[in-house]
Amino acid sequence: FNPRSRRHSRSWSGTAPGAIVVDYNFQYLIHTKLIGPYDYNLAVANTLADTTLSLYDSYVGADDVQWCSHATYCGNWTKNVGTTGGRGDIALIPTWYLNYLYLMGHGSTTVAKKKEVWDKLVIGNADAAGNATVHYIDTDATKAFFSWHDATSAVGRFVTINARTGWPLGSASEQTTWPAVCAASPCDGRGMYGDWTVTTHLNGWTAAGISSFTSHEPPFYSIPAFLTGYHYYVTGAQFEVAFALATTPAGTGSYTDPNSWNGGVRYNPQGIIWDDAGLRATPWVMRNLLWAYALTPDAETVEKAYFADKLRRNARWTEGVLMLLDGADPPEDSTCASYVRSDATSLNQVYDSWCAGRAWWIESTVGQLTSNPLFQVSYGGLKTSTSDGFVNGARTTTGYWQSYMASSWAWIASTGALLDVDDQPLYTHVRDAMAANLAGRVLSSPKSMYLMRDIQWGVG
Repeated sequence: FNPRSRRHSRSWSGTAPGAIVVDYNFQYLIHTKLIGPYDYNLAVANTLADTTLSLYDSYVGADDVQWCSHATYCGNWTKNVGTTGGRGDIALIPTWYLNYLYLMGHGSTTVAKKKEVWDKLVIGNADAAGNATVHYIDTDATKAFFSWHDATSAVGRFVTINARTGWPLGSASEQTTWPAVCAASPCDGRGMYGDWTVTTHLNGWTAAGISSFTSHEPPFYSIPAFLTGYHYYVTGAQFEVAFALATTPAGTGSYTDPNSWNGGVRYNPQGIIWDDAGLRATPWVMRNLLWAYALTPDAETVEKAYFADKLRRNARWTEGVLMLLDGADPPEDSTCASYVRSDATSLNQVYDSWCAGRAWWIESTVGQLTSNPLFQVSYGGLKTSTSDGFVNGARTTTGYWQSYMASSWAWIASTGALLDVDDQPLYTHVRDAMAANLAGRVLSSPKSMYLMRDIQWGVG
């Protein structure tokens, strides 16, 4: 084991039953809306998963996949989560899970091949995810899990940013001291945080902070949980997105230093995910938030309420960034004259997320912009950019980032899983605004990410 990892075991009492290969019907899954609108008419070959299977076998070898003994990979997952993109684990759905979805009903794929893809690329990779250093359980009996909902104890549940408002599991520089559960071998909670000499117990994982995790966050567990209903995977989806919120630096930053409050601070328990220089964090964390909310059983009321709260606050923030006066819940005063952005006010349950989103781009030491920066930005500092970014061919342009965000927002809205205060699906107004902005644009990427007509979409 390594810090913040977990394992499980499946066994049968008596003789194990034979294997059953299930075709979950890809078209049906897409029409549930929990799977994005992938083009299920794509003519894929029965060799679609061969390369991924070969890599899986080479990385795992003869070990139990949960040990993740390979220096660089855990199953097919990249342990250095923050490394350069262009990987199969960074997408709305990872490549290996899509391989199965496309092949499970494939007429010319043998039953043996389908079972191999299931056993290794779906179940194997889901089990491997337990080795990732993202699983934190609270043990403080004095804390409430989510006091904005009720007084349920935090003990035995995943860590929330409401129970631990000032607990930044990482920082903009990702070098702050980790509040270690324990700080001695073999259970060392420090790892790469603060004390960079302590790395031997992390099993090669570097996963924390706004650039080393949230901007490249994969969905480890969501598809296996959706297909199996296995509670171990459901709780995994909860752990992962809870960690994403907690690893985003707390606080609201400083007006005198725009980089500190536009650079990924989460506004304490508000849970805002918006990073000036790493906009990918927004779609990936929102994707995992929606999955965690949808997968969490209704009986787990306080956990479900927690995820719903963070989704709603981020949706309203985004409407403020877009200055949507016809959104779900715009303020009476759209100039936000009475809004106060401070660490103290961000601790309050009643908080104007719309005005906070507006303040993100309009209040700065460089002065007010003449247009919304979501419409006019290239990679880097959003405050000073004037590049349109849709046609200059660069991978890090507005079109590239916005297609990520628009795809995730549109998918969340299409699920109808969570309603906003106006009884419209969450992110409906954001989706429509982004669709209008993207209309007629030519994306700089050859992959059409918001149409998802290629199973490799979103690799980046």
